[in-house]
Amino acid sequence: MKQKKAKPKKNDIVRGSIELPKDPLTGKRRKKEFKGTPSEVKAKIAEWRLKIDRGEIDGQGNMALSAYLDLWLKVYCKKLAITTIQGYERYVKKHIKPTLGKIKLGELLPMQITNLYNEMADKKYSAKTILQTHSILRKSLQDALKNGFIYKNPCALVERPSIKQYKPNVYSSFDFLRLLEVSRNTEHELPIMFAGLCGLRRSEVCGLFWEDLDFENKILSVKRAAVPVKGTDKWEVTVKSTKTYSSERSLTYPDAMDNILKSKRGIGLIFHEADGTPMNGANYSHRFKNFLSRNNLKPIRFHDLRHFNAIIMLENGVSDKVAADRLGHANPNVTKSIYQHTTKKLDTDAANKIDKIINPVVFTSSDAK
Repeated sequence: MKQKKAKPKKNDIVRGSIELPKDPLTGKRRKKEFKGTPSEVKAKIAEWRLKIDRGEIDGQGNMALSAYLDLWLKVYCKKLAITTIQGYERYVKKHIKPTLGKIKLGELLPMQITNLYNEMADKKYSAKTILQTHSILRKSLQDALKNGFIYKNPCALVERPSIKQYKPNVYSSFDFLRLLEVSRNTEHELPIMFAGLCGLRRSEVCGLFWEDLDFENKILSVKRAAVPVKGTDKWEVTVKSTKTYSSERSLTYPDAMDNILKSKRGIGLIFHEADGTPMNGANYSHRFKNFLSRNNLKPIRFHDLRHFNAIIMLENGVSDKVAADRLGHANPNVTKSIYQHTTKKLDTDAANKIDKIINPVVFTSSDAK
């Protein structure tokens, strides 16, 4: 006769387990084990059973969107630049999870996504932020579709948020020359020249080394960018290769910069913080803003100096292809679409060219009468 197993006492330590959904990557069975008093183990099993029912534990379409996005960031975004991944993580955590995170992946509806965008608009988030949220969500769900987690992408049925074409706040040539004059022999002199005369992005300016300059031929090589990366306990600035192939480029810098660059020539990073670490672009932009204010100069973003460079080139007959190459745009059409609508001079030049053709005809016809 078998002896009955003694019932666990209240303070005994026991073990228990619950079967989890199969691993979404390997398809293998999994289980979660617990250890504690009988009441503790029982409570843990009940808690995890509820999590599974809610889809909070990664399975397939039954998992919550929040769990899937964690998996997507960990697995499908692994090949992306660390700065891109961290940007995605911020959008997912701040904008997507709070509203949609608890909805099961296979039950997410287009209307719920549209409602998210409407809520963001009500909270006064910019159209650009809403569009970026849409792009990340659509991409993540498209990967879910490709990998068999869902059978359709609900984001593909949502109207893409519209965004107004950004109109840069650009200095006139007079304003820029005054800026150059006021910045002479300050920390802003070279950054302003690299952005306004060479068209570099802020991150590219911060990532410049003296060895990137060929003083003999007056060639500037753009190879790196200084970008913020989240470390273990704080944000740090690191210098990495440029984001795209087209961003890596060489260009001739103007004669006006030559003597100034030679007089300041050094080694290592051209711009850095007091402790020698790469210059933090956001911090520098703040100092640049204060510099403009102290000198009663028209307020602009540092990035608007790059826009000034682009417009000066287009207004003075530099071809779209050359302008795009110098700015690091992959396609000249990008350059045209961003800048041509911002310059009145191009519009006036077009009218003048028409005048040269039409005026002689009009006046001749009038004289004949």
